[in-house]
Amino acid sequence: MQSPTGKKPILVQADLVTPVGKEAVFTSWKENFDNKINVLILCASGATMEINVDSNMAMVDKFLDLRKQQLEKGEKLNTGTIIFLQSEPGHYQRVIDGVFDFIAYYKEKVGPAKRAGEDALRERFNKMDEVGVRGIVVCPPEVTDTFNMKLFELQNKEARSKSRELSAKLGTNNFVTIAVVAKRIGEIITDPKIPNQHLELFEGLQDG
Repeated sequence: MQSPTGKKPILVQADLVTPVGKEAVFTSWKENFDNKINVLILCASGATMEINVDSNMAMVDKFLDLRKQQLEKGEKLNTGTIIFLQSEPGHYQRVIDGVFDFIAYYKEKVGPAKRAGEDALRERFNKMDEVGVRGIVVCPPEVTDTFNMKLFELQNKEARSKSRELSAKLGTNNFVTIAVVAKRIGEIITDPKIPNQHLELFEGLQDG
C-alpha cells in the first residue's frame, strides 16, 4: 500500500525489549532516513515495565539525542513530535486505585506499567523543549476494534463494561475506533499550536 507521499512504508520486525531489537530500529533510522526523524509514536504497551518504560524510553532518548547532535552541528530542524499512546485507566491509574473497582489484571499489572511509561515521558519534557520537540500524551477510552479488549476479556468477562463505566464517570466517550484515534493523531502532528506537555482526552475534555 502506497503512503500519501508515494513511498512504501518500511517495516522492521524487532523485539524492543532486547538490545538487538532496539539496535535494529536505530539502524533503520540511520539507513533509511539518515537519522532525520521528526515524529515518534509510542504505541508499544503491555503488562511489564520493560515494554512500557524501558523500551519506549530507549526510543525517546535516542530520538532526543539525535536531535541534540544535529542542532549542535548547526542543522535546521522542523519541530519534532513524540506521541505516547496512553489509555484512560492507565492515565488515571493512581486516581481510581482504591476508589473504582476496575478489572484486577489491568489494575495490578497493565495500569501501573502504562502510568510508569507516561511518568517517564513527562520526566523528559524539559529535555524535549531544549531540542524543539513536543511530548504529547494521547489518552482515548476503549478503542473498540483493537484486539486489546478481547485479551482483557479473557482475564475478566466484565472488562469491556468496566472500561465503559469508567469512561462514563470521567465524562468521555464510552469508546472510539482506531480510525478516530488515527485521525486525531494526524491532526495533532500537523497542528503547530498544540504545545509540549499536551494531554489529549477525547470529547474535548481537559484533565482535572
